[in-house]
Amino acid sequence: MPRADDTQPMRQMRERVREQKRELERLRALVPDPDQWSVDWRERLDYMVRYRWLQRIPAAEKPSRPLPAQWRYADSFEQWPHSADRWKTVDVMVEVLLGLDTCSFARGTHPLRAGTGAGMPTRTWHGLPVQRTSISRMPSAPRLGYVVDNGTVVFLDVTVHDDLLL
Repeated sequence: MPRADDTQPMRQMRERVREQKRELERLRALVPDPDQWSVDWRERLDYMVRYRWLQRIPAAEKPSRPLPAQWRYADSFEQWPHSADRWKTVDVMVEVLLGLDTCSFARGTHPLRAGTGAGMPTRTWHGLPVQRTSISRMPSAPRLGYVVDNGTVVFLDVTVHDDLLL
């Protein structure tokens, strides 16, 4: 029995979707698997950050946009929510390290408040104000939390919006 939507345009669209899925799988095979780079999650993230910086920053801009000599991770950073895409998160980490997140409207970087409302005090980590930046433009998107400790970025966590688990 033929499908109700078995028209020529629908068959062509389904074929295009199948072709795009095959192409997506082919492209996914080209992306390196960072889990093979190191068993230590901090070292693996360092490699991922450097890899994304190499990819994203044009060669002519690398001298004027270097990665800082160091950055750190809080122990809580190891546990990411499943909804947070690793590579998107690393892209945002590169932006934070280069100071680009604060000039991006899409990131919405802001101090993390201790409660709802702009009048609430800023949350702190070891006495440093916590900054929160969006990983994507979705309202329920994961957020990257970080502080700057004497010029060194410390990545704290990746949580969903309004999840105050620091």
